[in-house]
This record gives sequence, structure tokens and C-alpha cells, in this order.
Amino acid sequence: MDNIVKIYYSVNELAELCSITPWKLRQICKDYGIKTRRLKNGAKAGASGAQIFDKEQAEYILEVSRWEKKTRAELITAIIHGKPNILSVA
Repeated sequence: MDNIVKIYYSVNELAELCSITPWKLRQICKDYGIKTRRLKNGAKAGASGAQIFDKEQAEYILEVSRWEKKTRAELITAIIHGKPNILSVA
């Protein structure tokens, strides 16, 4: 991925890079089971901290956001989980 140059990205940075909203980025994480890390440095007591994404996650999310613009979420899930039979026409 040419666009992914940093080691870590915030929600807003990655959403901008993918040309999606932060809400859509969080939805992609939820839909495809992407676990994020929390940045706790400087966070107040009891705060969960900011979400951060590493380079590998950023590349994956960028690719998924591109796929989602072209195809259905069910098809993407089938591809990710290695179920090619969804691709056959009945």
C-alpha cells in the first residue's frame, strides 16, 4: 500500500486516508472483527484512551474500504473467511 507510511494512525487520520468517516471506520472494525489498541498515555483515570491502528491494520482497513465501495459486505466476509462457494452462481 503506497499510502500507508506511518507506524500508527489515529481514527481520524486513518479515516481521512481511506476517504471514509470515522464512524464508517469504526463500523468496518466491528463488521470485520478488527481489534484496536488503546493509547492510554496521558488519559484521565477511568478513560479508555484513544484508538490507534498499526500499519498492518491500516493496510487491511484501506483495502476493505476499497472493497466495500465495489461489493457487498457478505461477499467480503466470505472472501476473508475462505468461503469461495458464495462466489458461484446457482
